[in-house]
Amino acid sequence: MNRRTVVLAVLFTGLAYMLVSRKKEEAKAWQFHGRTMGTFYGVQVVGSPASEKEINEVKREVYLLLARINSWMSTYDQASEISRFNASQSCEAFRVSREFARVTAFALEMAERSGGAFDPTVAPLVDLWGFGKKEGRNRVPPDADIERARELTGFTHLAVRSSDTLRKDLAELELDLSAVAKGYGVDRVAELLMQRGYANILVDIGGEIVARGNSARDVPWRISVETPRIEAGFGRGQYTVLSLDGSAVATSGDYRNYFRRDGKTYSHIIDPRTGWPVTNNVAGVTVIARNCMTADALATALTVLGPEKGLELLKEYRSCEAMLILRNDDGTFRDVRSPGFNRYLAEDGAK
Repeated sequence: MNRRTVVLAVLFTGLAYMLVSRKKEEAKAWQFHGRTMGTFYGVQVVGSPASEKEINEVKREVYLLLARINSWMSTYDQASEISRFNASQSCEAFRVSREFARVTAFALEMAERSGGAFDPTVAPLVDLWGFGKKEGRNRVPPDADIERARELTGFTHLAVRSSDTLRKDLAELELDLSAVAKGYGVDRVAELLMQRGYANILVDIGGEIVARGNSARDVPWRISVETPRIEAGFGRGQYTVLSLDGSAVATSGDYRNYFRRDGKTYSHIIDPRTGWPVTNNVAGVTVIARNCMTADALATALTVLGPEKGLELLKEYRSCEAMLILRNDDGTFRDVRSPGFNRYLAEDGAK
């Protein structure tokens, strides 16, 4: 059999996972996919299932788990816990599920540690710039509108009072966990599969990935990091390749969702501290962590903070590594990496 490489591109992200067929015999593997959280999810398991019935049981369990997470955290579902909390104008204690409270507490911790560069209450600003649920993209909002939207945000106005209670002190405050929900979902699906006894798995939700064990050819999973070129479609090319076993990886970048106005590019990544899209030349961030929720949140925080302050924040997360790809004025790229990032590079894909 001739050597062939198949790269499965992940929509709207800077990652892809690579399945490489060699002359050597591969282990059996099975996979399935679907839609959740406004994007795609995929699951790969290396090892033969007991039966077709077992595959269908796993698919159903994953589907139900992701549906349950959506019922907590989806701002597009008016009946979800987060939508009901946002619609409430009360500043009294609001009862939620324990898992929803736990994820919110994590988001608030990241907000505090990052000095507000990560903020789960930033939705009014994202909407104002046209990158949320509301229309209005392709225009720069007036300064007065930005200031009014900023008055409706601020993680310090939100608190987790107990294991199942949230409270806000600003009636109009809205919570948006989109910067951690996919990562949390990946972690939960991976946990479900591991509890079922599957040791070699890859779980992907919209490009946020957990890789455990080995791929079908009995080597660590290979994850391709995309070159963050603006307006290049899906032909951006490969920046580097990661080799992962027992890790999670997430990316953030300015090159997928943006608009141009008067010769300037405005990214969907809003700095909550200023109300404006980031302007620090960070084109893409890749974070490797033990769990995907942490990687997901850190990728956003580091994109806003930039290389110097971002890598300073990363020191508080000792098991995490990151690479920040910076865009030069001439359109080329350079990168800044945390000290331990290179150990995750695949030998034949290192850059």
